[in-house]
Amino acid sequence: MTELDELMKQTHSLLRGGGEGTIYDFGNGRLAKVYHPALRSDYRSNKVKWLVNHRFSGEFARIIAWPDEAITDHGVIVGFTMPKLEANPLAELLNNDNTFTVDWKIRATICRNIAAITTHLHREGIVVGDLHASNFGYDAGTGKVVLYDVDSLQFRDGKRLYLCEVAHDDTRPPELAKIDLSRTEALCEDTDNYMLAITVFQLLIGAHPYAGTRAADRASSESGILSRAALEGEFVFETDKSSVPVYAAAYEVTSPAHDLFKRCFIEGASDPNARPSALEWENILAEMAREEMAICQTHGNYPARMSSCPFCEAKSPVITTSACKSTPQPIQQKGGKPPGSASTSPNDSALGIVAKIVLGILAVVVGITLLPVILVFAVLDEL
Repeated sequence: MTELDELMKQTHSLLRGGGEGTIYDFGNGRLAKVYHPALRSDYRSNKVKWLVNHRFSGEFARIIAWPDEAITDHGVIVGFTMPKLEANPLAELLNNDNTFTVDWKIRATICRNIAAITTHLHREGIVVGDLHASNFGYDAGTGKVVLYDVDSLQFRDGKRLYLCEVAHDDTRPPELAKIDLSRTEALCEDTDNYMLAITVFQLLIGAHPYAGTRAADRASSESGILSRAALEGEFVFETDKSSVPVYAAAYEVTSPAHDLFKRCFIEGASDPNARPSALEWENILAEMAREEMAICQTHGNYPARMSSCPFCEAKSPVITTSACKSTPQPIQQKGGKPPGSASTSPNDSALGIVAKIVLGILAVVVGITLLPVILVFAVLDEL
């Protein structure tokens, strides 16, 4: 254990503050989370103690920011130290402007790795609880994923239950709509599996599975729309394709996973036991990441079974149907521009034409202005 006073004498900087506490960066690959005084309790101290005593080893120790030492203040646990795992915030990919900026194969790998972490935790009897993109980081080059906020995990220590007390509204399963998570053991593997499926869908398709539904006519806010659609199992990507959001990628790009999506978002809306397990997701996503790929000059890899790039057809503020025109090319083939390389678009051509017209008009104006001067000099020369 490390005493808080001694720890804070070391060189450090404030990384961020949050609802539970403050995180400090000590610049040596280590972080420290110190709980706010009002939140310090025997319950939280015992939870930290259990986590410190059950650290993972091997690969999972490098991808989960697991507490490795308790921080005490006069003998009372008030926080913990943990490794600093560098990664991009995964939540940034949920923005429609950003989702398709990361290569499809990398996104499938990211999803597979989230499922693998979830599978591992379930085998250890641990529930993620608040399984949401905001609790993960990613590497855009490899698809590697890291998990943060480990102290919110839910588990048992003998007869003592340590709850996860929060869950994001946009991934909360229908059965938890009106549940106070701080007072009951409502979260479980089934709820993790639901949240995992939503996160996978968002990262692959660029839309929430219940977005753009007919429930929009019966609710006044986006959160209301999503919860109503979830309660009714109104998964329009399967049931009413005319209501699919225009900014979503073609649903067919995820065809190997369609059975799992239907089990989760239609059957699983009312029957949690119907939802695919994290291991099922891990396996199918690994297959999707290994599929034969075609290359789009704008968006990189996409499944070669698609007749064209499904991400160029998604209408969003950044990605438009004119963004790229591509022909499927197996990734093994050589030649051609690499993914992400510059290409000329119709907008570029239009700008060139406008520029030529403007220059032509300027030339005429300048010529008319200078003509009298030229004539005067010509007359003087004759004299």
